[in-house]
Amino acid sequence: MLSVLVAVAAPALRGARRAAQRAACLSQLQSLGQALTLARDADRGLLPYADRPADVRLGFLEPFNRLAQEMSVRPPSLDASGDVRTAAPWACPADDRAAVSGVSYAYAPADVMTLWAQRDAARRWTTLYFESDPMTVVMFDWQRNHGPADNAPALGLIGINVLRMDGGAEPGHPGLRLAPRR
Repeated sequence: MLSVLVAVAAPALRGARRAAQRAACLSQLQSLGQALTLARDADRGLLPYADRPADVRLGFLEPFNRLAQEMSVRPPSLDASGDVRTAAPWACPADDRAAVSGVSYAYAPADVMTLWAQRDAARRWTTLYFESDPMTVVMFDWQRNHGPADNAPALGLIGINVLRMDGGAEPGHPGLRLAPRR
């Protein structure tokens, strides 16, 4: 009798856990969005600089070092033994791989900033590019932590939580874009 009850309750508990993880992830993205707004306000309206994916093991932590200043929290780091130390808001609760790079989230402007050799020009033009469409995704989960495990390109942003340029955080869906609409 007890085993039947456990068998019935287990899927419901897994679903509740996934929903709680998604909500916590969205809340973290919202906090990162607020920090991004504060950083832009302090930096003449420009997006923080980053020209590659964040990875604490490789020493690449932009823009997360800049956002950490605005949030008054420690960015991901390496401990004395070389292990990655990370926690909220850098690690999505559903991401068991965050301890590899230190962050669960990708910063989309980094892909655009790599096109310029000069840092100020990169920030200026990338900011204009992303501001051209406030619905453009500026930060998103690295992995499909909240949906299908299949990373097929046809899935687009399904299973990924996103932060839009306008500061809104939401679950990914087919209507979202990683580049501004032309």
